[in-house]
Amino acid sequence: MSTQSSGAPAYRVAQAIRWIKDHFADPEKIETLAEKVGLSTSSFHLHFKNVIAMTPLQYQERLRF
Repeated sequence: MSTQSSGAPAYRVAQAIRWIKDHFADPEKIETLAEKVGLSTSSFHLHFKNVIAMTPLQYQERLRF
């Protein structure tokens, strides 16, 4: 399966990253973001951290500063 397949976790993390970049100032629960990209919260955290070496919250906070 290609990593650009809509079902691949890395692709879903990329979707989340794009959403976070576009809405970094907006408050958003990680659970809601995970749901938007079709992953459970725990799976989202795991895959996000594997792809960019930080949690979604750490990434969002880094964008804000």
